[in-house]
Amino acid sequence: MTERLPPDELGAVGENMFRTLCGQARLACNKSDRDVTGWDFIVEFPMATPDAGIPLDQRATNACHVQLKSTAGESGSRVSAKLSAVERLAKDPRPALIVAFRLRPDGQPLVGYVIHLIGDELARVLRRPRAAAAHRAFDLNPPTISFDYLKVGTRFELSPDGVNGALRAAVGDDPAGYIQEKQRQLGELGYEDGGIEGEALIWIDGPEHFNDIMLGLSPIQPKRLKLFDRRFGIRIPYQGAILDSIEEFRVELPHIGNCNVVVRGDAFTPAVVFDAEILVPPPMGNRPWLLIRHPDFTLTFKEEGLNFQTSGAFGDGLKTLDAWAKLVRALSYLANGTARLAIDWMSEGRSPLTLPVDQPVDGPYLDLLPAITKLLDGWQRLLELAGLKSVESFAFDAIWDANAAAMAVDILLNPAPIAFFEFDSLNGAVEGELVEAIYFNSCRFTDASISYCVQVTLQADDSTSGRYRSIKFKPLDVRPVVSDLEEYGMERAHSSGLSVVIHPENVTMVDTNDRQNVAAAAQEMMPGGLEAAPDPA
Repeated sequence: MTERLPPDELGAVGENMFRTLCGQARLACNKSDRDVTGWDFIVEFPMATPDAGIPLDQRATNACHVQLKSTAGESGSRVSAKLSAVERLAKDPRPALIVAFRLRPDGQPLVGYVIHLIGDELARVLRRPRAAAAHRAFDLNPPTISFDYLKVGTRFELSPDGVNGALRAAVGDDPAGYIQEKQRQLGELGYEDGGIEGEALIWIDGPEHFNDIMLGLSPIQPKRLKLFDRRFGIRIPYQGAILDSIEEFRVELPHIGNCNVVVRGDAFTPAVVFDAEILVPPPMGNRPWLLIRHPDFTLTFKEEGLNFQTSGAFGDGLKTLDAWAKLVRALSYLANGTARLAIDWMSEGRSPLTLPVDQPVDGPYLDLLPAITKLLDGWQRLLELAGLKSVESFAFDAIWDANAAAMAVDILLNPAPIAFFEFDSLNGAVEGELVEAIYFNSCRFTDASISYCVQVTLQADDSTSGRYRSIKFKPLDVRPVVSDLEEYGMERAHSSGLSVVIHPENVTMVDTNDRQNVAAAAQEMMPGGLEAAPDPA
């Protein structure tokens, strides 16, 4: 009877047998010098031969890491190894295999099994340190992990062809694709129903505030916030940097599609169209059954009717000229309570929903919205005439400082301008005759600047001897801002045949400093009148 080998000698027999079989299969088999690396052998496969149809410079190298286990199977079909070693083996992005040799007690070969540390078996390995971390058992050296080679292994014959076929089947022929897939699994396994979870302590001011939070209209501002990383159903405290920038967050509702929100005012006024998204709130209490959200406003549909609400405090944040113009125009329609609102569902076979808005919206600057609309629309028109476009975002408060732009819009585009020029005297003027003059200037609003000139018709004021006042403006030119304004004005005066020049340096604008007066000025498209002395050309 052949003598039974002790475990260490049986392991040595298995290692020698593996090296021999690999050598016979023309596989390069290199032994690890240190036992802590997780693998016993690196097996390298031959590169493709020149007759394989692959250019020599494109041939890929392929290899795998192998931890070898030799067993007589006397205590069952499981093999075990140190968890720390298997973790290192499994986390290598290259193919990682546990090869189990089933031998007779005397070392004679029976059959082999390949356990591929990918998919479910990789997940088993990753789960163990996760569970250890949750219990703060950070020393992974004593624990072991076992594998049932009959259940999870692939059987092969202990022959050169058997070893070669088993290893090649596990490794595949696309090393780059294998590494990419394994790296994905290393990052995603166990997170199928997990991820970052939080526990927050928040303050609720009442039912309305809670309703706004659940609709995503009001942010959640936690008094205390804890985050956890949940993987394989196991939570551990989150150690990343997400919390560093979190001050508030919002509930995200299910998105079911997009729509166009169209706001119309009086007849022959341009409609305003917004691209919006359709959301479904949770079915709790008296919540809306539908919510339409745009970055600037929210529409909520409830059984009792429609509610329109701008997002946040009006004027918060930055918007482009076009965005401000659209929003202010829509609000100006809604402010008088006679607007019509249409929802185009953008779905085939579903007709748009048109709703009258018979309840005026509430908010700041409502009486100024039509005038501000004229300013923004007018400035866009002047930029268009000059071949310019405003693209930068700006705060709403910049409108209060747009007096020069408001004047340009008024005298260039308004058929009945509010702005006017007044002169105490006009030398050389013939009593009873109109005086034709030219006025030129440059102005800037938002990120664009223009230069312009306008013909001004002056008429004597019957009530005051010698005083002249403008009665008409005729636009002459609008262009991108010029470098030499005076040269531009003189050239335009000469080409227009006008001998009286109103130089901008000789014009004094009536100043209105406080917000109330500025607002009133915006409503008139310029802050008061102008007093000027004519500068003869």
